[in-house]
Amino acid sequence: MPKIYRVMKRDGDFPRIGPTSNSLDVRISRDIEPDENDLVKPQGKGMSVSPSMRSIPSILVPRRLCRDRPDLSKAASGSDNQFVWSMGVGPFVAAKVERGLNLRPDQPAGAKHGVVEPAEIMHIDSYREALHATREQWSIDEN
Repeated sequence: MPKIYRVMKRDGDFPRIGPTSNSLDVRISRDIEPDENDLVKPQGKGMSVSPSMRSIPSILVPRRLCRDRPDLSKAASGSDNQFVWSMGVGPFVAAKVERGLNLRPDQPAGAKHGVVEPAEIMHIDSYREALHATREQWSIDEN
């Protein structure tokens, strides 16, 4: 399973679930586009992720990290109500993330962004449930 990073708000010890850019989920029509039968397929659309904290756009990285760890992101300007989360351990390459989910990096090598997309054609609700099922695998990783 590749190691992936995402900036999200927290709900207790885990990422918040909800259809926003800072939650564990996707926004319909913006992040992924179901067809007329509410089916989604692997086509390079899904929940945005990064291969490291340094590759996350500085506008998303919490400002407190600029103060606490300027070596990580000198231009951090994101909300301090958000946290950098990670899950997985392997290289940031096209691979299975979890049951029903695959990582698709934007470029074959050296990608700074990718998406967690459906591994196969499935109903949008099944895809979202698969994303939500990873909730307890994420941990705050701001080092």
